[in-house]
Amino acid sequence: MNHTNQQVRDWIFTEWANDYFRFEDVAAELEVSRVILLNNKTLEVSLSVIGDETQNGNTSTENVLFIFDPEFHSGCFPKLLQLVHLKIRYTWPSENDCEHLSSAYDEETIELEIDNISWDDPRLTDSAVETILANTDQFAIADTLLRSFDGDNGVPSFIPKRLKPYFKQYIEEFHLQNKE
Repeated sequence: MNHTNQQVRDWIFTEWANDYFRFEDVAAELEVSRVILLNNKTLEVSLSVIGDETQNGNTSTENVLFIFDPEFHSGCFPKLLQLVHLKIRYTWPSENDCEHLSSAYDEETIELEIDNISWDDPRLTDSAVETILANTDQFAIADTLLRSFDGDNGVPSFIPKRLKPYFKQYIEEFHLQNKE
């Protein structure tokens, strides 16, 4: 039995997507870097993922760049993301279950390391930024920047450099959609 990193990654992604308590843990880039078969029914998996704690309700001032204009929108935009490194041991009741990556398994986190990273951190790939932004309310971002931060005079200075071109585009699109 030989599971590739990609097969295990796809399986974990599906398992987490179907788990009520985990489906929002992956904001971008779930990557499996190593899979070790410890015995015929246990896999040890090293992986990393980009997370967004604001999606799990952590809206402390350290994590939030700005809160959407509460008169028109709900939610916030994250200031920090989490680069999470995990080593997880998955054990199945039988070799056959392990071979087929069945849903009947025990999971044990062996290692957990979390780094809070900014939008301008080089460890955050452009692909991850685009994935995260594709899942945000771009209308709420533009509307909030315009209403609360004078966005008509440019993207506010507190916005991370990497996000400025995206936010500028959101403001331009907002104006195009809301012409009278």
